[in-house]
Amino acid sequence: MADLRTKAMATLTPAAQARMDNAEANFAADQALQASTSSDLARGWTSSGLSEQANKLLWNAASAYQAGDAAAGQQLEAEGRRTAELAQTWAPTVGRFSDINDLSSGAKWAMGALGNVRSSIKPAVASLAGGLVGGLATRSLKGAQLGAMGASTLAGYDQMADETAGTAMLDPTIRATKGYDDILNTARASGALQAPLEGLVPGAMGAMAMGAGKSLAKAGVKGTLVKAVGGGAAGEFGTEFAQDLVGQGAQNSLQGKGLTDDLDYQQALDAGAAGAVAGGGMGLVGGAASIGHNATDTAVDVAKDL
Repeated sequence: MADLRTKAMATLTPAAQARMDNAEANFAADQALQASTSSDLARGWTSSGLSEQANKLLWNAASAYQAGDAAAGQQLEAEGRRTAELAQTWAPTVGRFSDINDLSSGAKWAMGALGNVRSSIKPAVASLAGGLVGGLATRSLKGAQLGAMGASTLAGYDQMADETAGTAMLDPTIRATKGYDDILNTARASGALQAPLEGLVPGAMGAMAMGAGKSLAKAGVKGTLVKAVGGGAAGEFGTEFAQDLVGQGAQNSLQGKGLTDDLDYQQALDAGAAGAVAGGGMGLVGGAASIGHNATDTAVDVAKDL
């Protein structure tokens, strides 16, 4: 088979060989073109997904290096770096709240931040699954709520640990001074600290979908949605603000600095603002679920009275 491949390669025309040699550059150029013609909502959604993939690849690379498999580590790291570069290519045109200077840039930032809700999908889906399992296992709403919060927290742990490891693997100073044990252990600790926060709003949304917000829904449709959106936005603002500072502290630890040295509070505020947009969207979904549960219960009560 190897001989057949070698012969096939040897018969390529110069033009075909050039296309093969330039395939990676052509792919990057194609992605840049697609990103340039996409909405900021699509850019935020795609960039968020690529960032998650890159972090997971770089975590796996560190694990492979730690296990002594240099070949696998190099392959995973190269793919992780390429994916991280693609994530930057797809980044929204206005990435930080502090970069807003007019109405147009504000709208672009908001759409990009809303696209970033993709990073909360795994905790949200885990929340729904955990709520279903908890409810079936305990035959109670309380069990469903606890299952929803627990599952979203576990999903959040993986994401946050991956993110810490991914950031460290791309830092030349950390790579030159720390071993892979240090990187992975710090990532685990950072993930454990951030996980309860990461799962907070998605877990609450899942709990609402299981019926936890029925009393809230009695405030009426408008009141329920306002409270749910406001609560989700506030919760995600606080979550992202705190998580950003924890992430910075983890990188400081790996760089040999104090945990609170040179913390970038503006960066944390920008992360919190972006989180508020996504949290408001999740709150809207949870509020609508609460209204649906309340409407169903009301219909059942009416039917019983007939």
